[in-house]
Parts: sequence; structure tokens; C-alpha cells
Amino acid sequence: MAPIDQLQFTFDASAVRALNVMLAAIVFGAALDVRVVDFRRILSSPRGPLIGAIAQFVLLPALASLIIWLIRPAPSFGLGLLLVAACPGGAVSNFIAMLARANVALSLTVSAFSTLIAMVMTPLIFFFWGSVNPVTATLLREISVDPLEIAVAALYMLVVPTLAAIAVRHWRPSA
Repeated sequence: MAPIDQLQFTFDASAVRALNVMLAAIVFGAALDVRVVDFRRILSSPRGPLIGAIAQFVLLPALASLIIWLIRPAPSFGLGLLLVAACPGGAVSNFIAMLARANVALSLTVSAFSTLIAMVMTPLIFFFWGSVNPVTATLLREISVDPLEIAVAALYMLVVPTLAAIAVRHWRPSA
């Protein structure tokens, strides 16, 4: 095992909280142009969020695995790439959707849906692609996910800022 693969990182809880607040602020800003009717339209035709989730949990991890097969990075870097590919999109993707004048309501819906199913999908995808690739299989041990922690984070970083932005737009449309 390469020395880089033996590094361990710890994250300060206050820094994680600060990052979560910043991400929630980004989602709030991105959601200011969203209306309830936008979500109703998406719910009446859920093909968009379904396609987004398939791209997120099938295509992206498969592409990441292919890249790992081709460039053969250190196992830790390979697993890191797989983990990023197996995790749902988040606040920054919603912000980029807003900047690109894309469908922000769809982006928020895909983020929320993929975050909820990530509690099951991320460990499955990470383990599957990590174990079938010889570059990463040597380092793969176990992954632990706290579903309650993910649900609470999704609530605070996605649902609350989105609802707050919709409320601001509703009650202060010119703001």
C-alpha cells in the first residue's frame, strides 16, 4: 500500500457546520426564482428526476470506474473518485443550474431525490465499483452511512433553504 493510502483525515465539527450553512445559503439563492408551480409541473411528469437519478447513480460511477481502469491511480485516489461519483449532486450543481438559466426546480428535485436514495445507493455503488476494480479493491474495507444524519443534512441544506426561498418569493415577489 502506498504511503498516501495510509493518510487519515478528520474534519472539525464546527467547520462542517459552517460549510453546511454556506451550502444552504447557495441553495437559498438558487431557489429564489423557483415557484411552487415549478415543482407541481415536475411531479406531474417525473421523468426528469428519474433520468437525473439514473445518470447520477449509474452513468457517473461507471464513467468514474472506467477512468480508474484507464489511468490506474493510487487506490486511495481511485476510491475517492468513486466516492465523489457515487454521492448525489448538491448545492453547487443547483447554483450552476441557476447561472446557466436551466430548470432550477428540476435541479433541486433531482438533488433532493438523489440525496434521499443515496442512503442506500451510495454505499452499494461505492462497494460494487470499488470491489470490481483491481486498483481499488485492495483498499476497500467497509463504508458506514448514518441515514438519519443524511436526512437531517438534506433537510437543513436543501429542503429548508428551498422552502424559505419560495416563501420569500411568494411574500416579497419584488425583493
